[in-house]
Amino acid sequence: MAGTDLIHARALLWASLCIAWVRLGRGEAAQLGDDALGIRKLARDVGDAQAEADAECILGDVLQAQGKLGEAQAAFAECLAINRRLAEQDPGNAG
Repeated sequence: MAGTDLIHARALLWASLCIAWVRLGRGEAAQLGDDALGIRKLARDVGDAQAEADAECILGDVLQAQGKLGEAQAAFAECLAINRRLAEQDPGNAG
């Protein structure tokens, strides 16, 4: 569905995230570099902080698989920072 021009904006974002998570589960982390960067950009463009955090986590996994450990650590740190901000904004939201 992603890439077929059938879905847009936030729906495309979350469909892309789901596909990326599945591909990670299949051991395809090293091949997801461009996808992870595109997902992160889309998340920023639509203003979806939770999706951006997820994209940073995926990017961290990609960079780790590629042996880029410093960059991976930075991506994981950004994921954590975004999730902390979200938790501070809505402390009652366990999601």
